[in-house]
Amino acid sequence: MSVGVYMPSYNVEKYICESIFSIIGQTFEDWELIILDDCSSDETFKKSGLIAKTDDRITVYKKDSHSGRIGNIKNEAISKFSKNHEYICHVGSDDKVPEECFKIFTEYMDKNKDVGACCGNFICFDDNGKKWTFPHVTNSNQFDSNILLKYMNLFPMRFYRRSIVESVGGYDNSLTSAVDYDLALKLDEVTKIHRIKDPITYYYRQHTEQVSTKYRKEQNLNAKVALSNALKRRNIDANIKNDYPPFIIEIKEEEHFIWGKK
Repeated sequence: MSVGVYMPSYNVEKYICESIFSIIGQTFEDWELIILDDCSSDETFKKSGLIAKTDDRITVYKKDSHSGRIGNIKNEAISKFSKNHEYICHVGSDDKVPEECFKIFTEYMDKNKDVGACCGNFICFDDNGKKWTFPHVTNSNQFDSNILLKYMNLFPMRFYRRSIVESVGGYDNSLTSAVDYDLALKLDEVTKIHRIKDPITYYYRQHTEQVSTKYRKEQNLNAKVALSNALKRRNIDANIKNDYPPFIIEIKEEEHFIWGKK
């Protein structure tokens, strides 16, 4: 089975080459990478384009103007794949994946046909060499829907069956952030999500220019919107009592049905 990798980019000239090379170095070789640049003002597009000339599995596009709508960018990137890949995954343009990443996920999902999405374990790192993890990740084993209600992080790597993502309409085009959280909530309503805890399958870079750092308040509010929409879809009468993770949900009904799959 082939893998379609989509990578939105915007002003990440410092990091994008390292991210792309981590994909080129995969032991699983049947992949295609689409990079869609949201009209960067730095050398991001130029640098990624130079690498693409060395590997015909990579195609780089650039938007005519900056949109800032990350869900729309991801949907458009997915639409540009040259073939209908069974699996698709997002790799951040400032992050990295270890060389066995794609092999681990394709083999797991090939063997588990009822799993529509898969996530992994990750390590955060910064430009100074510091590394750390999140307690709600390291202390969990299998994917936990209850944790998803509290935290917006769906344990990268995020690996999907393309057909399942399309069945829920893909990413939300209206949100400026937290679109992965919104998609995770939708997928958890229609399919099984499994987690591969070991080995580490993603390296998540933290830096001052990323959305989760510069626009944390906006991201938290978008996550709250996504969670509120999920509760409505599930016909749950509830209040979200705070504006940031971990979210606190106050159920109004005495009996409720949250996790039933369609």
